[in-house]
Amino acid sequence: MPKLGVGTTKGHSKGVLAVYSANRKEILAVSQEYFYDPFVMLHEFYHHLRYFAGHHRGTEKNADRFALDYIAAYRRVASGTPKT
Repeated sequence: MPKLGVGTTKGHSKGVLAVYSANRKEILAVSQEYFYDPFVMLHEFYHHLRYFAGHHRGTEKNADRFALDYIAAYRRVASGTPKT
């Protein structure tokens, strides 16, 4: 499980809400408020899941899709609506 922290990594601070640091196995958010944004945290968690053997194996588009699909599935389960 990745650690959580506040801050950024070198070269990833402009216009970024959060970043996954593979070296530290940590999701770093620019400010604490983003820990409460499920889209941001799921997006970065996707990067954590897709990092293998020192290589990043995912794209931003796929991270966005993962986060949106996860949130949609959660809403379906929480509302009791079956998947169609």
